[in-house]
Amino acid sequence: MMIVVPSLLFFLLIATTKALSSNMPPVSKVAVVGSTGQLGRRAVDQLLERKIPVKCLIRQSTPPDFLLEKQTQHPDLLEFVTNGDVTDTAKVKELLQDCSHCLALHGATRRSKWYETLTAAEGSEDSDKSHAKQVNYNSMKTFVQCAQETDCSQIVRITGKGEDPSSFFSILINGLGSMAKGWNYEGEQVLRDQPKENSKHLDYTIIRPGIMKPDFDPNESPVHLKLADNGGDLKVSAVSYDQIAELCIESILQPEAKDTTLTAMNVEGTGPSIVEQLKQVDKDTRNFPTTLIGEHKQAVKKVFRSLAAAFLAVFVGIVSRFF
Repeated sequence: MMIVVPSLLFFLLIATTKALSSNMPPVSKVAVVGSTGQLGRRAVDQLLERKIPVKCLIRQSTPPDFLLEKQTQHPDLLEFVTNGDVTDTAKVKELLQDCSHCLALHGATRRSKWYETLTAAEGSEDSDKSHAKQVNYNSMKTFVQCAQETDCSQIVRITGKGEDPSSFFSILINGLGSMAKGWNYEGEQVLRDQPKENSKHLDYTIIRPGIMKPDFDPNESPVHLKLADNGGDLKVSAVSYDQIAELCIESILQPEAKDTTLTAMNVEGTGPSIVEQLKQVDKDTRNFPTTLIGEHKQAVKKVFRSLAAAFLAVFVGIVSRFF
């Protein structure tokens, strides 16, 4: 009996340890895309503070000075893949090769030319690498393919609210930003449309943050970051880059955050922490629209063509007074 009890306790301890460890995904190294942007910088800083190795995709041949300085401070934790493009399969695969997780924090910054507002930038979407179709949509197809061919197990993707093509902000951003909202949603669908039972299924977390501001400090106001799973609707609000960077990192550490679409906005008052909320979120269960790009384009064309017609009418009226 004296031998059986210690042995039983030993095996119970081993079983408990394995159960606990199985709930936490191993993080060997995190690939960061968009590390030169405001959000990417915060994410890299927070990862390094946690002693998590980081690998950044850089478009230029040499990383910017602030990243090189961080590499000097953390030579064993930070490395780069240079001359990289988010739609370049070879470079993306090189980035993900030894990474267990990826933070896809990049986004299209191309501005529409004036005449493209009347056509929803359709003439350039397949020829311009900086177009939102390439950066926000085709890039996700590249990342999913490369992740399935490497050991990368999860992608955390930053997008934004954009399921309502007729909303004022969607039309404005789409019209002036090369259909960025519309193609962001299509990129989300690339992640959500993977077969759930496929052995190569890639875990994902899609985050739709509020308006990220560098000078916004949530500690100065009685607010907290609220999460709505299944892409739930929350009133758009200001959020800080640090809040969203923390949410991204915790999404790879908390297993409940897998295969979720999270809206993240600040609301008044105090509330549960990001970690506490992530432990309670549900996986995506609702039927997201298969595609919305057609509706986004039609909404932009309708509004901007109406504005163009109104402007032309006013112009003709003014000119006719002088002739």
